Amino acid sequence: MVPIDIPSWPKVDPELKEKIWNDLEDTFELIPESRKRILQSAGAKWRNFKAKLTAEYVLPYVGQKKKLQKPPKQYAFVGKKAWRRFVAVRVTKDWQIRSGRLEPAERPDRAIMWKNARKPNDGNISPKLKKKIEQIDSLLEKQQNGEFKPDGTKDVLTTVLETPEHAGRVRGVGNFIPPTVYFDLPKKSRNHITKEQFHNLELQIAELKALIAGGNYQNSPIHQNSEKASCPGAVKEQDQEQKTRKQPVGPRKCELAVDNIDNKVAFGVVFDEEDGLRFVRVSVDGSIQDDALVPVPVIGEIETVHQAIGSHLAWPKDMISYISSTGSEVYNLNKQFKF
Repeated sequence: MVPIDIPSWPKVDPELKEKIWNDLEDTFELIPESRKRILQSAGAKWRNFKAKLTAEYVLPYVGQKKKLQKPPKQYAFVGKKAWRRFVAVRVTKDWQIRSGRLEPAERPDRAIMWKNARKPNDGNISPKLKKKIEQIDSLLEKQQNGEFKPDGTKDVLTTVLETPEHAGRVRGVGNFIPPTVYFDLPKKSRNHITKEQFHNLELQIAELKALIAGGNYQNSPIHQNSEKASCPGAVKEQDQEQKTRKQPVGPRKCELAVDNIDNKVAFGVVFDEEDGLRFVRVSVDGSIQDDALVPVPVIGEIETVHQAIGSHLAWPKDMISYISSTGSEVYNLNKQFKF
């Protein structure tokens, strides 16, 4: 059992991780190449376990010392000493600020945290940093007087730094807090289809595959309708382009993006690449932005890129760039880009 009072997985003793791997090897048939992924998965489950303890057995009882004296009966194996050290950290205001647990009105402005984190202990502040701090103080005063009003992610810090907020984390606050949580932004709506619509799509895809395999696509109603709705010249050009274009065939190495194709958050391998489907199965082998949210999360298990490492997920095709064997070319769903 990895003690719950250890701050993070990277700080767990390597010897303890080695013991976990040896125990798993003794229990299951494992190949040595899977060691890294299995330990990453163990780390994700350990973090999720601590998050569950915090949400269900710590935060609801803040201020009730008796309730927090010992771990819940079903989790007595964590130990009283480790539990008390764990609780002592989770009930502090500093931890609740960094984890986004405080209400917006209770949080200190992140611009204050940003400038305090950059002030050297010896007091020797560079001219560039001094100018930014003065701008922050001035804008905070205007905000207090009602002369400046934050708008979404465009708050004091973003205005002073003159750079947009990062997609996966919030500057001045810490890891694991996406902008949607800190700034209380509305969640992106997701389109849903009914089971009947999904079944009809599957039938259409199966029909198209059968027609293409039999060489009868030109006579299919779908192809004829598309020709009527498009310019004949454009259709011929498109058909010719599809014939000449060399599309990547999985499994292939790739880079994975969210929100837009330029916002790369991870890299891995694409599997099950089939025409007509919006999503494909990918394995996430490494991260570019640890805290970025994955497009199709497994709630409570895999929600960030870091948690997804070593796992297989569904990923939108249009958010995948395929890397050639030489690393000099990247292929997107419909376009080929050369660097």
